Amino acid sequence: MSKNEYLNTILELLTLNLNVMFIPTYSIFSDGYKLEYSYMNIYKNFYVYQDNYVFNQFDTFFYVSVLESGKCVVVELEKGGSLIFVGDETDDLFQILQKHYSNNTSYVFKGNETGGYFKILKDGKIQRKIASFLKINGVVNYPETRGKPCEYEIERNKIYKMDMNATYAKDIIKDFYQKEVLDLFDYYVGISNLQIKDISIYSIVENKRGK
Repeated sequence: MSKNEYLNTILELLTLNLNVMFIPTYSIFSDGYKLEYSYMNIYKNFYVYQDNYVFNQFDTFFYVSVLESGKCVVVELEKGGSLIFVGDETDDLFQILQKHYSNNTSYVFKGNETGGYFKILKDGKIQRKIASFLKINGVVNYPETRGKPCEYEIERNKIYKMDMNATYAKDIIKDFYQKEVLDLFDYYVGISNLQIKDISIYSIVENKRGK
């Protein structure tokens, strides 16, 4: 799409790049934030640095290009907390943040036309996970459920379960795609709650000198 074809709304970015974590707090990254796992990973010596960017108006084209370049977009909402958008190759950041912000109840939302992925995290642990056969840029996430059904499932009487007798992986969890994940997003975060307070851009940089 060309720049003038975008609607320049946050809901549009969610639809185009449904790979986002919601944490009910602000100032997610301090400048020079070290990415630390409890086990060996590709981010062993990586740090997050804030770009020189000042938010004036929403620019979907710019944010999509930023995410494609491997950077991170943090949208602070007027109410509730922050949305952390990442590209396909950097969503390991969510694993780090769920540990760092283990005192908060946070959520992860992913999805496209092939499948969906949703997690509720509390005390750094998964409370509920629903993942259908999701394929993003050749990388496959296989179907899985964990934890007890969430409030959304109970209220709508739509409990997602795995069919281990299914012939194909895509049929193990049926009818769980981007639309269903966006419905979960609306329930737990709120589509009507997307008034923007501020937007920051962060680069993920390796410290080649080690620790």
